[in-house]
Amino acid sequence: MAEKERIKVGISGSLGQMNQSIINLILKDETMVLSSLFEPYKKVSEQDYILVSTEKLFHSNDINILENSDIILDFSHDSNTFNLLSFAERNKKKLVIGTTKLSNQTFDLMRKVSKNIPVFYSPNMSYGINAFFSLIPSFLEKFKDFDIEIIEKHHRRKKDAPSGTALKMLEIIKNKKKDYVPIFDRTNLDRQRENNEIGICSIRGGGVYGNHTILFLSESEEIEITHRTLNKDSLAKGALLALKYINNKTNGLFFYDDIFKEN
Repeated sequence: MAEKERIKVGISGSLGQMNQSIINLILKDETMVLSSLFEPYKKVSEQDYILVSTEKLFHSNDINILENSDIILDFSHDSNTFNLLSFAERNKKKLVIGTTKLSNQTFDLMRKVSKNIPVFYSPNMSYGINAFFSLIPSFLEKFKDFDIEIIEKHHRRKKDAPSGTALKMLEIIKNKKKDYVPIFDRTNLDRQRENNEIGICSIRGGGVYGNHTILFLSESEEIEITHRTLNKDSLAKGALLALKYINNKTNGLFFYDDIFKEN
């Protein structure tokens, strides 16, 4: 494929760990070219660059470097994602967002700008976990009278808890069972479990990439469904799938459900 036909991809949060896996895959993908690297938090130096073919592509602390892109891929933090949404709308850039723990203010802006540009959002870009999400409503139908618990496990360096993926699982459940209440800490409750509770447990330790389990429990049996991320490539591959999906979109807010519906 000719260079001019390739999708020009800009990376936001370019020195973050997740984006290193994505960059490696983009460099191997003949349908894309890495066009710009924006790092919003860490001060970059002359040693911070990527070799694209034989050319050095430098990381930059200037968001305007992303003007040289067709689609911007963002794995960063809420404050940067908020600013990036306005930048993308102003510069007519397509946007794929994998940042977790977004504020209501950022979600509101996302919905607003998606009227003018295409925005794809997923708190977990893994194809497998999103297929898992799509199955949860059918589990809820089959296990109506079962207690529900969620367990998420990540490496010791992960700062936020619960994970964005666990919160997405909770959101899906609450869409079907609106009176359910999440319980993050039972330490001071000193009472038995209520029927409309969903316990969410966060485990941090070692080098676990990310495991998510949903439990359905009755007095006589237990069903446990788990998704395990074995390495970051599953997330990176999913992010590139999302990027290719919105490449031909003109505007709108898109999710993994849209990919499943069209395939």
